[in-house]
Amino acid sequence: MNASDNISNNLVRDGISQLQRKMDALSTDKVQIDERSTAQLLGFLYRYARYVLYYDDTDQPSRKADATMVSRGDWQDFFRNNPPFQYAAIQQFDTAGFDAAYQKARTELSQQIPADQFWSMFFRVLDIVMQLDSWHMQLEKSTGLYGMLNALVSSDFSKALHRLIAIANTMKEAGETLPDEAVNNIAILRKNGGWSLTMDKLIAKDAYLVRLGGYPRRKREKMLVQMDELFVIFYKGIRQVQDFAVQDFDAVMKGSQQHQPHVGLLYAFLQLFAQVKTQMNTLGRQHLNFFYEEVLQLKKKPLVPDHVHLVTELARQLPDYLLKADTGVKAGKDEQGKDVTFYTEDDVVLNKAKVSELRTLFKDDKANIYIAPVAASADGLGEGFRNPVYNSWPLLGAAEYISKNNPQAGPAHFPFAATGLLIASPVLYLREGTRTVTVTLELTPPSEKADQLAALLAKPFYVLNEEVLTAFKKGGIDSGTIAAIKAKMKLAGITEKWLDDVTGDTEFKKYTGISEQQLQPAKDIAVRRLLQVDCTTEEGWYPAPVTAISLAAGKLVFNFVLAADAPALVTPAADMVKAAYPVSDPLLRILFNHGLHYHLAEQHEPWYDVLSKLVIQKTSISVHVTNVKDLLIGNDEGPLDPNNKFIPFTSVPKAGGNFYIGSDEVFRKRLTDVKLNMEWEGLPDNFATHYAAYNMGIDNTYFTAALQRLNNGTWEDIAGGNVMQLFDQDGGNHLQRMRQITVPEPGSIPLVKQPAPLIPYNNTTLYGFLRLRLAHSFKHDEYPGVLADQLLRLGDLKLNEAKSRAALVVAQTLDTRTKTFSVADLAGSLHSADPEQEHIDLKAAADTAFNSAGISKSYADYLNAYLVGSPDAVKGVPPPPYTPVIKSFYLEYKAEARDTEVTLLHQYPYEPGNYQLLSSGTASSLMPVYEDEGTLYIGLQQAVPGTNVTLLFQLSEFTADPDIRRASIKWHYMSGNEWKVLENNSQIISDTTKEMLVSGIVTIALPWDADTAHTALPSGYHWLRISNHQYSSAVCECIAVMAQASLATFRDQENDPVRVGTAMPAQAVNGLVVPDAMVTKISQPYPSFGGRKAETTEEFYIRVSERLRHKGRAINVFDYERIILDAFPEIFKIKCIPHSKMCRDQEGEITQLASPGWVTLAVIPRIDQYPSDERFSPKVSRIVLERVSDYLRSRTSVFAKVQVINPVYQPVSFSGNIRLRAGTDVNFYLKKLVSEVQAYLSPWINTGSQDIIFGGTLMMSSVLQFIEQREYVEYVTDFIMFMKKGNTEGPPVKAITADTPWSVLIGGEQSYTPIITDTCTETSQQAVFRIK
Repeated sequence: MNASDNISNNLVRDGISQLQRKMDALSTDKVQIDERSTAQLLGFLYRYARYVLYYDDTDQPSRKADATMVSRGDWQDFFRNNPPFQYAAIQQFDTAGFDAAYQKARTELSQQIPADQFWSMFFRVLDIVMQLDSWHMQLEKSTGLYGMLNALVSSDFSKALHRLIAIANTMKEAGETLPDEAVNNIAILRKNGGWSLTMDKLIAKDAYLVRLGGYPRRKREKMLVQMDELFVIFYKGIRQVQDFAVQDFDAVMKGSQQHQPHVGLLYAFLQLFAQVKTQMNTLGRQHLNFFYEEVLQLKKKPLVPDHVHLVTELARQLPDYLLKADTGVKAGKDEQGKDVTFYTEDDVVLNKAKVSELRTLFKDDKANIYIAPVAASADGLGEGFRNPVYNSWPLLGAAEYISKNNPQAGPAHFPFAATGLLIASPVLYLREGTRTVTVTLELTPPSEKADQLAALLAKPFYVLNEEVLTAFKKGGIDSGTIAAIKAKMKLAGITEKWLDDVTGDTEFKKYTGISEQQLQPAKDIAVRRLLQVDCTTEEGWYPAPVTAISLAAGKLVFNFVLAADAPALVTPAADMVKAAYPVSDPLLRILFNHGLHYHLAEQHEPWYDVLSKLVIQKTSISVHVTNVKDLLIGNDEGPLDPNNKFIPFTSVPKAGGNFYIGSDEVFRKRLTDVKLNMEWEGLPDNFATHYAAYNMGIDNTYFTAALQRLNNGTWEDIAGGNVMQLFDQDGGNHLQRMRQITVPEPGSIPLVKQPAPLIPYNNTTLYGFLRLRLAHSFKHDEYPGVLADQLLRLGDLKLNEAKSRAALVVAQTLDTRTKTFSVADLAGSLHSADPEQEHIDLKAAADTAFNSAGISKSYADYLNAYLVGSPDAVKGVPPPPYTPVIKSFYLEYKAEARDTEVTLLHQYPYEPGNYQLLSSGTASSLMPVYEDEGTLYIGLQQAVPGTNVTLLFQLSEFTADPDIRRASIKWHYMSGNEWKVLENNSQIISDTTKEMLVSGIVTIALPWDADTAHTALPSGYHWLRISNHQYSSAVCECIAVMAQASLATFRDQENDPVRVGTAMPAQAVNGLVVPDAMVTKISQPYPSFGGRKAETTEEFYIRVSERLRHKGRAINVFDYERIILDAFPEIFKIKCIPHSKMCRDQEGEITQLASPGWVTLAVIPRIDQYPSDERFSPKVSRIVLERVSDYLRSRTSVFAKVQVINPVYQPVSFSGNIRLRAGTDVNFYLKKLVSEVQAYLSPWINTGSQDIIFGGTLMMSSVLQFIEQREYVEYVTDFIMFMKKGNTEGPPVKAITADTPWSVLIGGEQSYTPIITDTCTETSQQAVFRIK
């Protein structure tokens, strides 16, 4: 056979248990020299008395001397009516003969003629009746046996006898009488009134058999059934009488003691003879002891002392204390009243260190990260354990847990970790306006699946949970819709629902039922991404409204826009974000959404591992902000209010006047673009017209300003900013109300570096301001002189001259009008015979009219020049000069920060304040990298570097998974924010936990560079870390971790030898034998362990008998099994499968291979001390499996390869429809049914390991019958049995056989649907169950 062949269950046997080791044939009590009981001796004496005769020669006077005397009787008369003898006779009566006789008669029916068939069975039943009647008549009426038998005769037996006689009367031939033997026996029975054989009972017939008179075959079959029933009644009854005689024998023997003298002497002799018999029966044991102990020199195994872990508390003023070896502690008294004392094993230096924090972190195979901030709790968040028996928690963390406070709730996952990247920069100081932020991280490109990752990062998802539904309510979403969503989720049994809703999808709308008007606001609330971005505001963290996340060419880009009504991005207050970050700038937080990743875990790669390991090469942040109004503005007269209109250059704007523009937000950033936006108020249409009477040549481009920057208190010109137009004009030279000035070379503006907020400009200000410096005044100083000059000019004008010039204008205008009418007339009379002449006439008239119009224009100019003046010498009243007034003023800018201007931090789990500052200029991972699967963080307080810390790990040793590979435990300590390895032997002094497989003490020499100043974990603690890369479930769950622990061992001082067989309860130790004031308290928090009582004589005999057979060498099945059961009492059952090997692949699939040279041992533990939740599929711990393998290594051939495994528990699943009886609570009884089926298939849950059976076959019909027999089940339909592998259900089957020799069939998933409405009617009823 090929070694790779998968073979079936090739060895059909159940293995051997501790109970089966005891062989009756090897017991010294199996065959005794005298095995007779007192009752048997009485029976012997009674039978022997028949042969002890007595004679009386007084009534034979003529007898000759040589004549034989005639006996007058035997000695049985002395004992016949004595109750103990009667009891003994009944006990020893051979009732089995009745059964044999009846069964013989039953089998010989076919060989008899029909007339004799009934009577052969009738007399066999009547024989039992006659024997019962004999006992009933002879028994002493004062005995309990008589009372019991009399009750049976008067009730069940008499009724059965009446039926027997009635059947006999029916079965006899017509006209015939009963057989003589029957008549005689019935006559004897009639003398006993207890049978109530009245005449009507003697002549009665069986009515049913009478009706079957015409059907002989059916009559015979019915008769046989009734005869079988009657025989069972009488046979069970006579056996019941015998059993009572055995039970009541001692009471009748020793009870009243009213025996006749000769019988009393006999009883006394029997009691004395019992002592001799007992002593005589020990000869076999004595011989065996002599052979084992004297000849073979074998000794009983001595007592193995138990141990306790002690935890010591020192006096307050004492920093440390040496607890010496052999220090005694008191543990009360044993059953014999003697002191129980334990003594410490080694010298231990104790100190003040204590375990104050226990936290776990777990990364599953999909890189979802789970945390337990309070590891020693029922939910990882601090919920206490309600039952102290079930108080263990995953030592290295886990993804899921079943609450030990509420197991019925099913599995739940631990909280997700908050891990990610923090980005701080002054450029993020964004108080107002519409703010567009772009964050670009240049990374090492993902090695593979970059496109898939990019698509996932860009995709929005939506979540519905309690938090989101509450936000819906605050956001004004219809309350009825919210209630409908809650009801839908409750019906589905979920508390969180994720929806994938890409563009064009309607999944979110369909599931929520939200109206079109409220759909987008709801989606904005519920949207989530794989990378969740938040920013800091005065109220704490604010979710950034990310519009896009992209990953291309190694660049990870985040874009989001903060609307004008969004809160300001500012440096966070420590109490608002619950963290004191080492930065003075606003922060962005990019967190990996582990909740969403968990939702995607079944479809995608471990994206956290992919993202976290990408290395950041460069970082840049760019912002574009519009409508910045919170500015520090002023003029030469002082600060101005930007919220109201203001005069930028004072009310008398002069050349050299200044308008100062500052911003604490803007000028702390490296700017790439700055625009000054202003809205002017009261502008004239154009300055040329407005200032015409000033005769100064002022137009729209006249007013300019120089743009300057403040650098270390000195104003400097900005290149390209010397002539900045203050006002805009359109193509028609009309002044524009709005003006935007682009600041040239914005990058040259010095940055504000002082941490203090910027204040309005004054002479001490060094940075943070621009100014507009006027090149020309607005002529406020010149206005009075201009006004006076024009008034004088106007005063020189003469009225008569003006009238004369005006008359010329009017006369000439009239002439022009006349000539124009003439042209119109000529034009209207066209279309004559001579068009050419008409054209000549028309042109001549038009020229005349044009010349007249020119003369009119010259006369008008002549008048205007007199009244107004020339363009260079305008005459008129000048308007006041324009005073610049800005109605609104705001900035628009773009800025960016790169590399050193950006501070990066890693966000670590547990508290928001757990972070690590990344070194500037050093390539760092995008997020914290977690290489290990499971981690336990231990926070120590009052620990001193350079001292030893002894840590007690109390573990729940039933909880480690022994079927996977052993976990490799690594120890680290924290120095600063760096984890450093604790070296074996030099820093890990000792470890008795066998890598967290058994409870024990770990002694750590705390290194000198261990400190309490950390940010990755809370400061104030010395942190230790236990981790493993894989197989975290291979270690035990933990109950507690305690410092200042030591080990003490029991020292036997002729104490009760049985005490160590049972663990000493916790807190039994109550102090030192020799009190010491330096020790405030010494306690034993958990029960003792490791003890084993001295070997009993029976155990000694079993071990030696096995030893004589296997001689300490494991060769065959018997040898392997007995050697292990003897050496490991914690193993209850073992099965040896030779030439076989179990292989398990990465998916957990098991294959049995025929492998010559291999021996597989499947072991089952004792489960007496197991908690109920571990009894369903009990397994031996890994450490015991390894000890068994090591133990056998020196006891097997070098050519044999031994594999020690736990059973493979093979679950069998069921489903069906159940109709419960009317009025029952459906939920309660369905749960009850599931638990009862589990107990039926796995009885060891309630009984013990003895009921665990290897292999076997389970029939579906037996399970169905069990369910139907429940008193609350009415009927079952569509019942099926199947196997389930993973999430795949196998086909329905009628029977399931264990797959391998080491398999144990157990109950799996059960799914029962209650039948609420019974569709059957009285007129159409069908079968009550169907089997698929």
